[in-house]
Amino acid sequence: MERSFCKLDDAASKSLEEKLSVIDQEIRALHQFCTAKGFSQSEIEKSAKPILEHLRNTERKKWKWCLLASVLAVAVVAAFVRWEPAVRFVTACSRITMIKILPYWDWTKYYNDENCFLDNPYYQSDDHELDTYDCEICENTEAIMRLVNVSQATITESYIRRDIPVIVTDGTRGWSASKLFTLPFIHQLYTQDGILRKVPSCMFASNVRVKYAGARYFLSRVYENEQSNWYAHWEECDLSAVRVLRQFIKRPYFIPPMVETARLFWVLLSSNYNARNYKPIDLGTSLMWLAQIRGSNRLRLVPRSPCNSTCTTLYTVLHEGEILLWSDFLWLLDYQPISSDAQVNIAIAAGGFYD
Repeated sequence: MERSFCKLDDAASKSLEEKLSVIDQEIRALHQFCTAKGFSQSEIEKSAKPILEHLRNTERKKWKWCLLASVLAVAVVAAFVRWEPAVRFVTACSRITMIKILPYWDWTKYYNDENCFLDNPYYQSDDHELDTYDCEICENTEAIMRLVNVSQATITESYIRRDIPVIVTDGTRGWSASKLFTLPFIHQLYTQDGILRKVPSCMFASNVRVKYAGARYFLSRVYENEQSNWYAHWEECDLSAVRVLRQFIKRPYFIPPMVETARLFWVLLSSNYNARNYKPIDLGTSLMWLAQIRGSNRLRLVPRSPCNSTCTTLYTVLHEGEILLWSDFLWLLDYQPISSDAQVNIAIAAGGFYD
């Protein structure tokens, strides 16, 4: 036979692709040769059994390794999910990510969308809507009580569970904010702190028109006395910014452990501003508290519908060092800055959830 089907010419000088191409051509030529000589397909496969068996074994090993790697990956993920510190870390990272993208994309309308692809006939919502029966809670409430050195048990049973607002006159005791928070100090925080200087604030409202409607630009203008009569409030919705500001306050001593503090922080500032209208703020949590750091603010608690026709709208003035505690279930809060030439009015608000 003039041609040898087992010999590769110049094998050493060829690349791997070229060698494989030559081998493929030789095998095809061998198959055509055997067919031309009258060998059947079964006889050809029998003769090539050693080669075919090796290929099959190689393929089986490949699939075995893939299956083993998949099983190990699933096992690692399952162990990771069941490990509580890992779950907390992933949850925290997810929340931070969602908060950071909120100023650029409002995903809450999808998250809170009540429309479902499929209706579940067995689903019952835990949300209890306010009805006329609930109005019995507040129909006899005509003023906001002021307490001092109150226990968590008293706050829980007499006020939180009954949805009755209350003012704790020594609520900010032990807070460093009571000594540190002034307009220069807050301006310094927002212009020099690496986090507050970068992250945007939310829900900004003011009579001062500033670039991008941001807290930092507002503080720079009023600090430089570009405007003498002003007010502003905003929410810090970025968790890193909330952590910076929370360094200067403590969890109010009268808040019971059952309340989980929400990751939000409101700042309310005013100076020599006579407001004719009340300014609404909505923290969006089941329990809320407003702490007066400096100066004072006039507050109004309006019963929600349908209780607004049965219960009395409550008015009060929150003085320095006091904290107002109220529930979102029954009451809506508005505030009105009180003009004061002596100092800047400073208040902060936060909230939490409870069952």
